[in-house]
Amino acid sequence: MKTKLLFLLFLSSLWSYGQSIEINQITPTAVTGGVNVNLLVTTFNGAGYLSNTYSVSENTITLNVCYWFNITLPVYQMNNDFFIPLTTGGNYTLNVNIFHSSSATQCDFFANGPSATVNFLSNSVFETTDNRWQLYPNPTSGSVSFQGNSIDLTKVTVYDATGRLVHTFVNREIDFSSFNEGIYLVKMETTNQIVTQKVVVKR
Repeated sequence: MKTKLLFLLFLSSLWSYGQSIEINQITPTAVTGGVNVNLLVTTFNGAGYLSNTYSVSENTITLNVCYWFNITLPVYQMNNDFFIPLTTGGNYTLNVNIFHSSSATQCDFFANGPSATVNFLSNSVFETTDNRWQLYPNPTSGSVSFQGNSIDLTKVTVYDATGRLVHTFVNREIDFSSFNEGIYLVKMETTNQIVTQKVVVKR
């Protein structure tokens, strides 16, 4: 009887705290002011994103991500974006560490999960401000155009305030009519320069 009770307590412990998370994909992307890290994971029982911390030491980025878990919930896949500010371009090593938390409100680092490392080559310039590159009208509720016919654009990308890529354009006019209100960063690229400007969308 005592052996059975201990065995049941052991199973109960596994039921309460067992957890498995697999890293499916890590996608770092250079954005205005740093790098956006997209992390795709699969949990083999119920879980949810809780918190993250990061550090940058020379050309090594360490991202720690914590998930709460509940074994009574079904298998779940999560896709999260993490913005890490950087000021210098170059080759970076990105280390991603997963931690499990038995608390759903504050990470208690109950157990270590998987880790992975990827190499990342950033843009040589993260952000440049050039007042000769103006977008008008700004604020806008519709389309904006670039000032100056001499600007030779190769690509225009738009990011939201969190650094998430929203849209890519290849022409000189950007239509914000379907965008939500807020502040967006427009990155304008030529063959030898990257310039960013803020655009405010108002309805």
